[in-house]
Amino acid sequence: MGANILNREIPLGKEKFIPRSFDENNFVMDWECTKGGMVPPHFHRHMDEHFTVTKGEVTFTVNGGKIVKHEGETLLVPKMTPHSIKNNSDESIALRVTYTPNADAHKMFSAWATFHDDGDSLLTGFLKWLYLQKKLNWRKFSEPAHPVGTAIFAAMDGVALTLGKINGWDKYLDKFNSKK
Repeated sequence: MGANILNREIPLGKEKFIPRSFDENNFVMDWECTKGGMVPPHFHRHMDEHFTVTKGEVTFTVNGGKIVKHEGETLLVPKMTPHSIKNNSDESIALRVTYTPNADAHKMFSAWATFHDDGDSLLTGFLKWLYLQKKLNWRKFSEPAHPVGTAIFAAMDGVALTLGKINGWDKYLDKFNSKK
């Protein structure tokens, strides 16, 4: 299935992901984020998310409340819990992130790595991933925690399906259609 993702950097904007291991039960990755980077409010329907700060000071917002964590500290965010992450510091931050269960997370990162390797822009890779997610019935990695975000993602799904049909993205279906 797609690119080999273990122990390789997958850059996405101000973020960098380094998948470390996965099986049916867990997906473990290292996540780095540069100054000013953030993950907008979202929730995970299918998995819990466990964070261990490995560098810096990280500002989380969980269910509307701010929580600041430092190197060595942990935070568990249960599935269906709205949360966001922000790097308010002047330096990069790093975290070890574990998703339990895996719930297709490895498939998303494999797709992103493949599209990055192919030279796709961040937007094109994102749209191709949405296309695969819909066509192959992958579980959604995350969902926006605000109705406006939900509407935007629904529109992007439609755009991805339309662009996929026009641009022949079905060629990716066999490559990523794996039960693993």
